[in-house]
Amino acid sequence: MNINEISLFALFGIIITTFFFLLALSINRTNGLFFSRLPKQFLKDSNNPQYELEREFGKKFVAIVFKIFPPIFLGFVFILILSFLFHQ
Repeated sequence: MNINEISLFALFGIIITTFFFLLALSINRTNGLFFSRLPKQFLKDSNNPQYELEREFGKKFVAIVFKIFPPIFLGFVFILILSFLFHQ
């Protein structure tokens, strides 16, 4: 792999991890529920106990993303910085 491929790999990794961070932030903001319904229906379903399983899954997803993805994100940033430093 040359430096350009490494920097593209790192940039792609940063974009993917940023997407997962934004997704986790939005799910965290909605208390674990996904945006799979219209806003009016979402407000009605936010306190419905029928959607407790979806809420629990959303909270577990957020916990996993916030636990695993920060070191991966920082690793991609470090790789990108190194690729720019060694680029000629």
